[in-house]
Amino acid sequence: MTQALSSRIFTLELRDLPHKIDQTINEAVKEAVHIALQAPFQDHFSDLPEADMEEIIHQRMFKNDTYKSLPEHVALYETLEASMERANMEKFLAEKDKSRKRRRDDQDPP
Repeated sequence: MTQALSSRIFTLELRDLPHKIDQTINEAVKEAVHIALQAPFQDHFSDLPEADMEEIIHQRMFKNDTYKSLPEHVALYETLEASMERANMEKFLAEKDKSRKRRRDDQDPP
């Protein structure tokens, strides 16, 4: 392989990295939520949106520090936090875009 080709392949792999990270985080969060909901709470929480369930789990884990008992739990907690932060950022950006579009529409002459 030539140096130029190796460089191009590496660049393409880097472009796909954010997607791979998001995919890994999503899988880990889904698994953590699934495990947490296997308890009797499952029926109670089944009507709640996923974001609400994540918030409840996050609050409970933080409140009693149970996530600190095992390295795997710490990793899941951190993954849950990252997922929630990403969702909040996506919501913020969507609202920001919506606001920009509204302002542009308001400024356009009839």
